[in-house]
Amino acid sequence: MKDIVIIGAGIAGLACGDWLRKRGIKTQILEKSAGVAGRVATRRAQGTWLDHGLTYLQTGTDPRYNAFVKELLDCHVIQFWTESRFFLSVHGLANQLEDRPLFASPNGLNTIGKYLAQNQHINYKTKVTEIKIKDDRWQILTDQGEFRADILVMTPPAPQTKELLMAGLSDYPQIITPLEHIKFSSTMSLLAGYHNSRSVPSDWEVIECRDSKVLQHLFLIVQNRTILVVLLWFYTAQQNLQRNT
Repeated sequence: MKDIVIIGAGIAGLACGDWLRKRGIKTQILEKSAGVAGRVATRRAQGTWLDHGLTYLQTGTDPRYNAFVKELLDCHVIQFWTESRFFLSVHGLANQLEDRPLFASPNGLNTIGKYLAQNQHINYKTKVTEIKIKDDRWQILTDQGEFRADILVMTPPAPQTKELLMAGLSDYPQIITPLEHIKFSSTMSLLAGYHNSRSVPSDWEVIECRDSKVLQHLFLIVQNRTILVVLLWFYTAQQNLQRNT
């Protein structure tokens, strides 16, 4: 059986490993941090949880993805959240019912990563420093030692993947060049909390800002007895902050 190494224990890496595991194929996942789920990020503070990466799931057009959403529902990892979304524009606030419901997690959406990580071989706090090809196999150098693989799966964002590959694979432009055409925009998430005695409409869970060049979304993600937390997403935050300061 071929040795398979997956770099990254975000949702992409975990989903890949889980798919292979269910088919009897063993893998090793290398993760530089101490946890899983990557950008499906959840913080915990003030006795509650705060999703500041992915904020909800919604069914799509791919039956395999929809089957996964149903699996998460059946296992109580996620639950129904809302069917409405508000749109804020210069004309005011308008409500629109979604044709597909939105789902959230009662314990934070990084529980999706924890669910997928079950029964997988994950090497935590293992930072990849260089990747080479040696004797027709992948040689993965990390701060915790060396790994070898017949098949290598890269799941970090394209800029990080390119940086990892450049050092040891500069003679393989067919691998690196396609990554140069993948562009990312920066986004800033801001969590704002205040006492829940202030009146906020209970159905304002999702507000999309259509006319703003800076503010993208507002999410009412936590509302309990003592604190109300709002998540603000900003488009290309770094560029906008530099332009406005």
